[in-house]
Amino acid sequence: MSKIKFFSVFFLLGISSYLFFSCNQNSPVTTQSPNASVSMMADNSSGPPWNDNTIHVTSAKFLIEFIKLETVRGNDDGDIKIGPFVVYINLNGTVTVIALNSIPVGTYREVHFKIHKHTPNEPVIDPDFGTADVGYSGIISGMYLGAPFVYRSSVTASQEVDIDPALIVSNGVTLAPAVNVTLIVNPKLWFTDGNGNLLNPLDEANMHEIDENIKASFRQAFEDDDHDGHPNRHGH
Repeated sequence: MSKIKFFSVFFLLGISSYLFFSCNQNSPVTTQSPNASVSMMADNSSGPPWNDNTIHVTSAKFLIEFIKLETVRGNDDGDIKIGPFVVYINLNGTVTVIALNSIPVGTYREVHFKIHKHTPNEPVIDPDFGTADVGYSGIISGMYLGAPFVYRSSVTASQEVDIDPALIVSNGVTLAPAVNVTLIVNPKLWFTDGNGNLLNPLDEANMHEIDENIKASFRQAFEDDDHDGHPNRHGH
């Protein structure tokens, strides 16, 4: 094989590998000219205090099947990212872009996403979620009463969160920075019951309540074009 042919084959294989890797990791960019993004921010302002003598979450990640924006509930009008892919929760309160794409012009009223447990024959994005067998949808690590824990959730949840006020994607938005929706999650809800009492993450009897708390913790979404964690002061 000539040097030119060898270089061409090597170059094409490299590009193919890059595209496959990018589509299956937590890279938010999916198009060259995106006009909309979805970000996530952890809000720890409400709930019991975290400390190593009670409970403290140090890391959290979830396997996501898709993130979409909807003009009307039930209409998946704008695919922001199709997975599965891993979302890491930034626990320090920083707004982090998790999905970015070009979507049709319109007024979007909901973020629709699905937390998804690993299933057989699915690409292995992160072996922590599983490999050959049915696996997990969330991996949360931390300290409980001074001892380390890893909580593995198998919850599958299709969540629709209202965007308030609605997000408007206009014709000219591709000439400016992409419009952004920030989705708020409250990790302090995960391991407490309705009365504020701690739920031991190592006790299997608490799994159902903890998983329901995880679903309920994704509670708010708003337009946040400057990624400061606060709703826009004005629309487009």
